This record gives sequence, structure tokens and C-alpha cells, in this order.
Amino acid sequence: CAVTLVILVLSLQALSSSSLICRESAERTAVAGEGRTLMDLMSRDLSAALVPTTGAPTFQLRSASGESGSGEPDQLAFFATFPHGNASGSGDLCLVGYRMEWDTASCSYRVVRFFLDNAALLRLMESTAGNMTPAMIFSASEAIPEVAAEAVWDFTLRPGSGAMEEAAAPERVYSEELPEWVSIRFRTLSSRAAQRLATLPVSREDWRDESCAIYREWILPHSQSFHTRVRLLPQGAQRATSEASE
Repeated sequence: CAVTLVILVLSLQALSSSSLICRESAERTAVAGEGRTLMDLMSRDLSAALVPTTGAPTFQLRSASGESGSGEPDQLAFFATFPHGNASGSGDLCLVGYRMEWDTASCSYRVVRFFLDNAALLRLMESTAGNMTPAMIFSASEAIPEVAAEAVWDFTLRPGSGAMEEAAAPERVYSEELPEWVSIRFRTLSSRAAQRLATLPVSREDWRDESCAIYREWILPHSQSFHTRVRLLPQGAQRATSEASE
């Protein structure tokens, strides 16, 4: 009877361990999928980037910090062509922007995509007498914000040329040509961990404080890092190979 009990306990422990492994594997797969979705979306948008006019700002990038809660978050705004995304029928030149924002409700960071279609873009140009910059999309009343990814932090944008990645800078504005390529890095969290964090007193600083118990228990073990480099060409861009790592 005692032997049977021992066997039963060992079997339950093995089953519990197996279930935990399966759950963790599924969680890693889900996080990887979410990260790749964001990389694919940004790569697709950048593949449509272009220089519509000569001399005017057409591509604006802020790579100030790369760390959550440290200075202004990185952001990117540029002109692009989207024939499939133009509902007004008045043209396909649009304005696109990305930046990381803090969401108070979920106590987490997220990446938001901003979109200004052709008709709204023309109205913005008229209201500014043509003196507009791509970054105006973040304050434009007609811009459509959409959450591109939840529970994302360390969202870092860097332009580059050749094999050299540019250092962080408060602002870079490109007028007559695009940067040769843009490097995109970020970390994302599993949905289970993100749901747990929403119930805890989490601050912005906790997301980058390695000495914080919340960071050690609920952020670091459930996160994955992602990196992609999108090479831009004068007529647009080619999607780069995306690499993901835990």
C-alpha cells in the first residue's frame, strides 16, 4: 500500500512537471509570435517609405534613450504609399508613425502605430502652409492610433549605414534621402505575465530595475528579445531578416 502511494505521488509530480513544461513552451511560442507580428508590421510599413518631395522633411526618427522611463521614448515617423489602405480614394501618399507609450490601466508599455491617410494628410499640409514634419502625426487630430503590440519595452530605433549603427540622438530628420537602414529592437512579455502585472503596483521604473522583485519574478523570466534590421532603398525598402531570441 505504501509502495502504491509512493508511485502515485511520483506519477502526479511527473504529470505536474510535464504540464508546467508544456505551458511554458506554449507561452514562449505565443510571445515569439507576438514579437514577430510587430516586426513584420513595421517592416511592411517601412517597405513603403519614400521621399515625396525634395528639401522637405520626409523621415523623422528619435532615438533618445532605448530604455523605458529614461528620457523620451524612441519614435519613428515617415511618408509612405499604401494603395490598399486608402479609403478616401484621393491618393495613396500617407503618413505613418510608431512610438512606445505607457499604459496606466495595464501598468505596462506598448507600441502604438499612428496612421494618417491621404485626405487627412493633405488637410494637415494645408493647415501648416506646407511647413510640416512627419512627427506632427503624433499630435494630429485626424491621426488614427492603433495598439501594435502590448507589453513591449526597451523599444529602440537606430538608423545606420554600411555596417555602422548610429548612436542615440534626440532627433534625426531626413529630407532628400532615407537612411540606409533602420535597426529595431524591443522586448516583449507573455500575456499571462502581463495580466498578472496589471494586478500589481507596478511603476515605469520597475520595468528596467533588475533589483526589483517584480522585475525578477514577473518580467525577466517571461520576456523575449527581438531584433530586426530593415534596409531602405530610394524607391522603398526591402524587408530584412528578423531574428528573435529569448
